[in-house]
Amino acid sequence: MAFKACSVNLTSIDEKDRTYRISTWDNTDDLVLSIKKTGLIAPPVLQETSGKLKIICGFRRIQN
Repeated sequence: MAFKACSVNLTSIDEKDRTYRISTWDNTDDLVLSIKKTGLIAPPVLQETSGKLKIICGFRRIQN
């Protein structure tokens, strides 16, 4: 499987598809502070399906 890093519009992401979500914790305060301090170390992983992008990893990073 090939991966590529690119920017996408948030509107192209299907946020309702929770197929791969394993965490139920929605609080992002700690994550926001970490990204502000250190930067984004690992970008979310998305998969294109039926013209929409499905979140594979990074639900909280996309949430805000």
